[in-house]
Amino acid sequence: FVCPTCYLAEVVPMCARCSLPTEDGLSAGGVHWHQACLTCQSCDTTLVNSANTLHSSAFRYKENQAFCETCYATKFLSACGDPSCSRPVDQGIRALEKSWHSECFKCAACHMQLEGQHFRHHEARPFCEACHLNTFAPKCHACAKPCTEVITSAAMPGKSWHPACFACEQCHKILEGSFFNKQEKLFCESCHDLKFLPRCKACSQPIKGPVISALCGKWHSPCFKCVFCSREIGTSKFHEIPKKVPTTASPKAVAAAAAMVRGEVVGVPNIVCLSCYQSDFSPTCGGCSATIFEETWHVYNEKAFHHACFKCEKCSKPAGTAFYVDSQKRVICKSCI
Repeated sequence: FVCPTCYLAEVVPMCARCSLPTEDGLSAGGVHWHQACLTCQSCDTTLVNSANTLHSSAFRYKENQAFCETCYATKFLSACGDPSCSRPVDQGIRALEKSWHSECFKCAACHMQLEGQHFRHHEARPFCEACHLNTFAPKCHACAKPCTEVITSAAMPGKSWHPACFACEQCHKILEGSFFNKQEKLFCESCHDLKFLPRCKACSQPIKGPVISALCGKWHSPCFKCVFCSREIGTSKFHEIPKKVPTTASPKAVAAAAAMVRGEVVGVPNIVCLSCYQSDFSPTCGGCSATIFEETWHVYNEKAFHHACFKCEKCSKPAGTAFYVDSQKRVICKSCI
């Protein structure tokens, strides 16, 4: 036999809430409770129905305390990482420092389930690898497709290319070394020179260095030369080969002029330096018989004269451009008329 005191102390289980014997109590959560003690620890709602049995909605037991489902979720469960879901997560997925229901852990773009899949994230949102690549990877400037391997250039900041797309716009060769950016298109050095540099009027090749602009064209400095002596003209004076030359011109000057009359090309360009022009094309003065090196002279009776040598036959002063020829075919200046 056991006395009532020992019976209650050693045989009857104690209430998990009040620590008193529960001879007529309930067993829940692996422990015993008085019916009156089985209430939610947070909101004090009874967890026993009118028939003295547990509510069908049950309850949760944690840390020797009983909680209704609502209070248990509020106190111990995390909110779902999906902002469109308002349910707490009991058993789910832990990712991106958040808890997720299995069905809620999906791609933010295509909504594909991501449980057990490789995924990427952006601003704490999960994405499948395909959607992350299409949405956030830089687009190739050439083909507009997403780049996984990226080439960038300081010549075009903010632009990216696939390694295979980083090619010349003209010849499509992969660019290595120097290249040029024109209107946001890439060109290798060779194609850039052919497409954008001025062409020499003599050799038709691109001009990369200094450009000589003359005679309605552009020229390499070595190509802009005298057709007689082949010396570069540079910035010096020059003369185009005339179609009509004085009778005192050299044979090669006469031949060059005759070729010009026939429409033939003597040289490109058809020019002579000042030295060759003076020695081969300059006329002999009809007054002093010396070569006329000045750029202009006076012509009378099919003869060339220095301006100072074309004189009045009365006063011996320069006759100028206004003169008179008397009956004896003498040149008379205006003052002596």
